[in-house]
Amino acid sequence: MPYSWGAWGYAATIPIAIGLLLLGPTRPLIRWLTSHFVLTTSRIMRRSGWIAKESIEIPLSKISDVRFRQSVLERMLKAGDLTIESAGRTGQERLQTCRDPERVQRLIYEMRERAVGREELTHGAAMSAQGWGPVSVADEVAKLYDLVERGVISGEEFQAAKSKLLRRV
Repeated sequence: MPYSWGAWGYAATIPIAIGLLLLGPTRPLIRWLTSHFVLTTSRIMRRSGWIAKESIEIPLSKISDVRFRQSVLERMLKAGDLTIESAGRTGQERLQTCRDPERVQRLIYEMRERAVGREELTHGAAMSAQGWGPVSVADEVAKLYDLVERGVISGEEFQAAKSKLLRRV
């Protein structure tokens, strides 16, 4: 006669199975399956969790360093760990088992350069639009020349101010 588990057998097995899933060797697999890493034109986002959720967003302009680490096995599997340093509360964010971390590192740097360039352009345009000052040395020289043309400053003052501006560059 075959052995029958009955209600007590199932009742004992379910908590053991759940315990193994949440606390056992499958925990890193569950963390990996429930983690999402997104790189946008302005930030990096990581969302993870199945029951308890965790989220972090890092503006690209705040990133100071990106490193990756791969073991021999991870290199064969095209995976590795990515560490992102930023000017924030945590300072470092580690993304474990990231797919192709070398490529992701390169993409982050490229996107960061674009984001910082956009910020500088936006900031310069805002300063110019609000009349806070010229955006470039060439604009400042042009304004100085205009002052000479109107007779506000002399040619010698123009040359001295222009030399001072060109030394800053």
